[in-house]
Amino acid sequence: RGPVPGQMSRTRNPGAHSRHRRTGTTPAADGTARPPRFALVIDGIAGIGHARPLDDAAAALAALGPVLAVDVPSGVDADTGHAPGAHVTAAVTVTFGVRRVAHVTSDACGRVLVADIGLAPGLAVVADEHRPVATALSGWEPRPTWPGPGGRPTALVVDPAVVPPERRAPVVDIRPGATSDKYSGGVVGVLAGSAAYPGAGVLATTGAVRATPSMVRYVGSGRDEIVRALPEVVAVSGLDDCGRVQAWVVGPGRGTGPAEREELAALLDRSEPLVVDADALTLLAGDADLRRALTDRDAPTVLTPHAGEFARLAPDLPVDGDRLGAARALARRLGCVVLLKGRFTVVTDGTDTTVVDSGTSWSATPGSGDVLSGILGALVAGAAGAADTSDDTAGDRLTAAVRDRVVDGVRVHAVAAALSATHPEGEGPTSASLIAASVPRAWAWLHADPGAGA
Repeated sequence: RGPVPGQMSRTRNPGAHSRHRRTGTTPAADGTARPPRFALVIDGIAGIGHARPLDDAAAALAALGPVLAVDVPSGVDADTGHAPGAHVTAAVTVTFGVRRVAHVTSDACGRVLVADIGLAPGLAVVADEHRPVATALSGWEPRPTWPGPGGRPTALVVDPAVVPPERRAPVVDIRPGATSDKYSGGVVGVLAGSAAYPGAGVLATTGAVRATPSMVRYVGSGRDEIVRALPEVVAVSGLDDCGRVQAWVVGPGRGTGPAEREELAALLDRSEPLVVDADALTLLAGDADLRRALTDRDAPTVLTPHAGEFARLAPDLPVDGDRLGAARALARRLGCVVLLKGRFTVVTDGTDTTVVDSGTSWSATPGSGDVLSGILGALVAGAAGAADTSDDTAGDRLTAAVRDRVVDGVRVHAVAAALSATHPEGEGPTSASLIAASVPRAWAWLHADPGAGA
């Protein structure tokens, strides 16, 4: 920062200038010292056994530039992902051997890289046995590889050809076969929307239509709006008028009155798998008889709460600390599959748990959850339609298949949201309608040949 040889220095107070250089600070506009910025800050303040908040001085160190965390960002609980106070927020976290829970539940970790440190076979088996959850990334890698000159990202990875294969594990193949017909992929029935919220019915039904080549049925007073928007849907006014269905979706924008309560009770009494969302979750939370009917069901049930709905369903299971533990406990309590929504979405049947890192947060927009419920219903119907019911283990196999399809649906929805917000010029706002429209492209993206480019 000194003067160029042969030129006069522009520094009015050379002593002050040299003092700033010695102390590593730079002058701010008001003349006060300002902390320097560094190209890289490596966080090794605390290890994986430290779950307490950092003090202010330690936390300030991590604000001096982009952070590479070792093992886990300091101040983040490695076993839960909970950060109870001041903590480091990393751009990249490098961990060793296997992921911990924090790596799949906390955005403070940034992009997570697992380094192979050559564990001996016996240790590798032990580590795998203690792996807390399966991880399923959406397939989308939106984060920059690393800030380049001027703080701008060196690259935004949105091309299947440059996304690691483990981040692009394909979802279930829904392509029709040579002998398929309009029923082969499983028929889903959607009970969503109301006079107050007609758009919820359109969005949920659109999500189902875009996620399956098979028939979608709609039940409700909004049938005219549904058919106007989606002429391929078979729409009826009442549950008794609906034909063959392999799975149901109920709740988005449906209402919470006596009629909706009786409708949910009737669905809980049926033998097909059921996806319960939004208003139907509110009804469950406030009605002990409905919860008993849920626990008495033999068919798989999927609950899709966000954090607020979860708190109403299980006020004794806080999700602001151990999200995985809370979701597992609720799944065991109610005997169902729980999908706890968020940037890191938890899907669990109480035993097997998968966390999906959505890759972006563009799905945080009104109506996006309605689209997701339709996608889930279509995939669950496909699993039910293909189920083998020939022996006593059929129920367990169907529940496992439903859980896997729910994971697939979360991934498709996440990629659809990312695609809908991505343009040649960069990222821009999206909406639930655009997310629904991007679902077919998301399927294609997830099944694309990684070596073939976008």
